[in-house]
Order: sequence, then structure tokens, then C-alpha cells
Amino acid sequence: MSFKSRAILILMILLGAGFVTAEEQAALQGVINGRVVNASSDDSPLFNGEVSLQTYSKMTLSNTKTAKSYNGGHFSFKGLKIAKDMVYIVSVNYHGVGYFSDPIVLNPKVPSHSVTLPVYELTDDNAKLLVVNHHMIISPAEKGIQVEEIMVVRNSSPFTYKGKNGLALKLSLPVGAYDVRTGGEVGEKKITITGDSVLVYKPVTPQGLQVVYSYELKTSGSVFTLTRPIDYTTEKLDVFLKIPEIRVKSDQLKAEKSFTADNIKYLHLSGKKLAPGDPLKIRIENLPGGGIDFFKIGALSMIFLIIIMIVLYIIYQKRKKISGSSNKDILSEKETLIKDIALLDDEYAKGNLNEEEYRSVRENKKKRLLGITHRINKIR
Repeated sequence: MSFKSRAILILMILLGAGFVTAEEQAALQGVINGRVVNASSDDSPLFNGEVSLQTYSKMTLSNTKTAKSYNGGHFSFKGLKIAKDMVYIVSVNYHGVGYFSDPIVLNPKVPSHSVTLPVYELTDDNAKLLVVNHHMIISPAEKGIQVEEIMVVRNSSPFTYKGKNGLALKLSLPVGAYDVRTGGEVGEKKITITGDSVLVYKPVTPQGLQVVYSYELKTSGSVFTLTRPIDYTTEKLDVFLKIPEIRVKSDQLKAEKSFTADNIKYLHLSGKKLAPGDPLKIRIENLPGGGIDFFKIGALSMIFLIIIMIVLYIIYQKRKKISGSSNKDILSEKETLIKDIALLDDEYAKGNLNEEEYRSVRENKKKRLLGITHRINKIR
């Protein structure tokens, strides 16, 4: 789904675009047709596979239907309700891995929808793992700095990497990292924290896997160097720092133009085509004497992602309904922006967006993301 299509979908959900009266909706029935193909085998059809259709009404899973794919890998779900608060997700479990369609909203003007759902064979070769985009957000913390890492990893070959003994990703932590927390779509049961690594036990598909974790580092004196290796080939790394009055430099990254979001100034470093094994070093200078102790001045910073926008949450987590409280709405908006930026990068990489549009939209979303991060810190 392109960035523009996703935006239209969100507007349909929020505004009920194109919907008619309740009485007219009751008389309408929708249809979702589709095809399951094996993308590891030249899109050959997947016969006799069980296809599930999950129905979400007002943010809550209300029904699940199943069907078998028949000749040519085709499937069909008929008699579906059409309403502005109804969202449908098609899924297939293949070799123990779940594959999901984009969210589908049926419109009375277009009551049918067709979807092609690719599945993949498994591989234990990790040579094609690729970090499409990696963000690091560095903020002040009680005893030093907090680092939040957000990355989208995909297998660039037409196979799903399940890992050896289920271990798909091993992500390095800097020496001295503590209070390590995880979020995003992986889920607590699929991730383990060791003394020096974050271990991910969820398969990496060609469609990508988002990993989110944060940690704190103690600092002392006015200079601190954050050091950690690059674990996998990384197409793009962006580092954002929001510590007042600092200077920052890195031999591996170049300085980008600083910017302000929500009245907070951010320094920005970036790098492209980083190779696995390369040491990443970020030197932060002019820290407050004796390290940062923002707790004493009442600015406790705690960045931790809890939920993503309901549609994306449904795709990857499929958990119970999300609270409608204002604080959680802010958190949901933050994770929505994170995912949208990752999807935007993916669409640009596929050639679906021109560079001018891509840069403009991405910069705007990046500023909104950092502004929301600051608001979350103030709330907490």
C-alpha cells in the first residue's frame, strides 16, 4: 500500500468518507476476494490453504471467518457488513509464520475488494538481512542519557528468515546499558534481554519486522562516547539528540541541519550503507558538569512505546482493544508516525514515490514524531 493510499484509508476510517445512511448500509453486503501465492516460487498459487478473515468493529475484534483457497490459490468472503467502523484483515499462517493483508475498509460505492497475499518459504541464511531504516533518539535521563532505537529489518531475498533455534536477530547493546525496555510489534514473548544484547525470536519476512527498544546509559563529566557495533547491513541510520547546549560528532555519520519541533531543538546525524561489524561511535561534548541529573530539576524523561495506531496494531499484534484515554492517544500517534515513516521509506525504495514528495512528507512526519516524544516525556 502506497503512502497516499494509506492516508486515504485512515481518512475513511476517521471520517467515514463515502458512507451512506445506516439503513442503506444495512442493506449492503460486501465481498473480499483474493489469492494466496507463494512468493518464493514465482508467485505460484497456494492450494487448499486456510485463509482467515478478521473483522474489527470499533477497534475490537468482533468476528473471525475461515475459508480454503481453491484452484489458483483463490479465496472469497461474501456477505460482509459495510460500515465506517468496520475494518477487515486477511491472514494466512504458512510454516508457522503469519502473513497479513493491509487493513480493508469496504465502501458502499465500492463494496468489493481484491487482495493478493504473498507467503514465503523459510530459510536459515541470514546473509540477506537488511535494516531498511534505523532511528536512534537520544534524550536526557535521570543519571545520564536514554537511547531509543527503532528499526525496520527485512529479509531482502524472497524467503522468511526464521533463524537458528528460533533466534532471528541479535541486536547489540552498548556497554553499561541498563533499564532496557522493549516495545513495537515483536511482543514480550518473542524478545529476550541479555547483558549485552536484545534477542528477537520472531521471523523476519521480506515485508519487514519493526523492532523497538530503549535503554539508559550513565554519564559522568562533560564528554561521553556512545559506542555500539552495526549488527546488520543498514541502508540508513538517523540519530536525533535533544540534549540542550551539546556538541556532537561521529566519524561514521555526517551532521545534518538541526531543526526545532515542539519548541525543542534537535541535532541530527545520518549515515547510509553501513556495514555489519563497523563500530558506531557518537561523541557527545559539553554535557552538564558531573553528567546529567535532570531528575533534580523535575524533568524525568522516559520514552517507551506501548501501542501503535489500531489498524497497524491489528495487523501485527492483534491484541485486545486499545484504551481511548488522551495519554494513550498520544502514544498511539507516536507509534503511528514511526510505522508510517518506515512504510514511507519502503515505498520510496520501491520507486513508488518521487524524491521531492518523499523528502517533504518524511521531514514533516519526523518533526511531528520528535515533538510527540517530547510531549510524552512531559506527561510522564
